[in-house]
Amino acid sequence: MFICGVVTYVLGVGFVKFEDITSRTFYESLISEVVGQEFPKDLNTVWVSEIARCLRQSYLVRVKPKSFLGPQLVKVFIGRLVHEGIESLLKSKYEVVTELRVEYPVDDFKVVGRVDALSLGGEEVILEFKVVGEVPQEPYLDHVRQVRYYSVLTNVRRGVIVYITRDGDILPYIIKCGDTLKVKDELVGRARELRRALKYSIPPKPERSTSCSGCPYRLECFK
Repeated sequence: MFICGVVTYVLGVGFVKFEDITSRTFYESLISEVVGQEFPKDLNTVWVSEIARCLRQSYLVRVKPKSFLGPQLVKVFIGRLVHEGIESLLKSKYEVVTELRVEYPVDDFKVVGRVDALSLGGEEVILEFKVVGEVPQEPYLDHVRQVRYYSVLTNVRRGVIVYITRDGDILPYIIKCGDTLKVKDELVGRARELRRALKYSIPPKPERSTSCSGCPYRLECFK
C-alpha cells in the first residue's frame, strides 16, 4: 500500500517503512526489545552467575546498571538464539530438563540459579552453553565456578561447559566438581560477601583476571 508517497509493508502487527529496514538502528532497536537486560534488584536473592564472576562487577551491575548497546547487544541476541536452539534440539531427542531453577538458603536470603540443561537419562550431567568470540585454551574461572556451584545445588557430580564460537567452533570441557563441602563453603562465602556489599553499599575488592578487558566497568574500577 502507499501512504504519503512512501511504500510501507506489514510485518507482524505493525507497519514498517522501507527506509527503516535499511537502517542499522532499526534492527538494534528491534533486538533490544527482545533482549533487554533484567538487572537483579531483590536484596534477598543472589544469583549463582553473580557470585561466580567478579563480585565487584556484580555489585556495580546492581547499583549502576548499563544496558546492552550496539555490537554487544547483537552478540547477546545471538547467544540467546544459540542457547534456545540447542536446548530445544536436546529436548526433542533426549530426556533432558532445560532452564532448571535451583535455590539454596543462606542465612536470611537465598542463592538462586538457572541451569542450562540437566540430563536425567542414564547419565546425570550439568550442561552449560557459552557463546564466545573464540574458544579459550582452558575454561574461564567464572564458568567453572558456575558449574561447580550448580553441582552443589543439584547434587549432580559431573558437569560440561560447551563453548560455541560465532565462527562455528564447538569445544566441550569436562568440569571436575571437586570437594562438595569446599565448593559449598566457597559458594556461601561469596554469596555472603556480595549480599553484605549490596546491603551496606560497600563495593567488594576487584578480582583481576583476563575478563577485566571486556568489563564495562573497567575504567571506573581501575581508578
